[in-house]
Amino acid sequence: MTSRMRLRLAKLATLLGGATLLWACNAPPIVVPPPYTPDVVFSSQLLTDASGQQTTVWTGAQPMIDTKAASATYFIYDLELNAGVIQVADDNGMFATTPAWAGTAGDKISIYYLTPTGTYSDTLCLKLAEGPMSMTCQ
Repeated sequence: MTSRMRLRLAKLATLLGGATLLWACNAPPIVVPPPYTPDVVFSSQLLTDASGQQTTVWTGAQPMIDTKAASATYFIYDLELNAGVIQVADDNGMFATTPAWAGTAGDKISIYYLTPTGTYSDTLCLKLAEGPMSMTCQ
């Protein structure tokens, strides 16, 4: 074997080795679905009882279609007060309003649902706030 041939084989081996290293370092992407994020919207209302005492009560609504939650039972639980409400969604996974509960803005709210087939959603923790953009708990 001539020195010229050895040089060509060394170049070829170097190129193949480099290509192999580049290919080996390029891991395939793993697509991870986003966590469960219901479109529950919270709203508050100030109520006054007969003695003049005022209390803030909250309600929730699921105004967006969520076919995975069709006819599901939603559990919305205020972790600060150890109290919550249960609401059944319609055939589109939506509901107009929940029963009212006492709460304070910033309370941690746990939300999940149970489908008619017995499947539970992931549990999500949100901070109680007006409107659709509640922050997740830390």
